[in-house]
Amino acid sequence: MSAFKFSSLWLLFATTYVIFYALIFSFFPELWLHNLFREHYQQVIEDGSWDTIFMLTVLLSALAVNLVFIFLAFAITQRRQNRRNLSTRSE
Repeated sequence: MSAFKFSSLWLLFATTYVIFYALIFSFFPELWLHNLFREHYQQVIEDGSWDTIFMLTVLLSALAVNLVFIFLAFAITQRRQNRRNLSTRSE
């Protein structure tokens, strides 16, 4: 793999991470999660602690979604390459 191709793939997957982060941050129900934590721990969560908990949750969720996306992208790419190799060998 050339340096240009490697860098391009890295930038693509970094961009998808930012996109997944923005989507999860936009659509994740913060108040629902806050109420869930408050009910579970039976105490008031300070704003600074809550910000840390929420951002960590969003960042790790975006990371997990991006990892699944990367694995699926490489699996699809590998499958396509294997089909191409099989079709060229049979000809």
